[in-house]
Amino acid sequence: MKKVYKSKIGLEIIIPILIILAFGFKNIINEPKVAPIILLILVLFFIAYMLTSIKYTIENQNLNIKAGFLINQNINIMNIESIKKSKNILSSPAASLDRLEIIENNKNSILISPKNKIEFIEELKKINPQIDVKL
Repeated sequence: MKKVYKSKIGLEIIIPILIILAFGFKNIINEPKVAPIILLILVLFFIAYMLTSIKYTIENQNLNIKAGFLINQNINIMNIESIKKSKNILSSPAASLDRLEIIENNKNSILISPKNKIEFIEELKKINPQIDVKL
């Protein structure tokens, strides 16, 4: 059975982006030119696409992490050693700082931010009950 979880979108990510874009719009309004307006609109659409396209799909024994066209990573759920809560600000396929760190047996890790963390973890544990969860 296939389960898809969207990324939580946090204000701590959205507000700084909106402030930066607001300064860009302010400068464009003072000196209106077509090229900067188009560029700013394209940047806005790209950011919105990237934030809303982040999803985590659980299917069979596979966790697929997808963020737009930039990230498409597969993890064998049987290789997940632990999941712990994280506020790490490193770049990751997560649109919120309310994150989970997934650590694999080979000690690789990835930060994600599913909207419904508890349900997401329960689904992973149905497949691999050995996952150590530290929230």
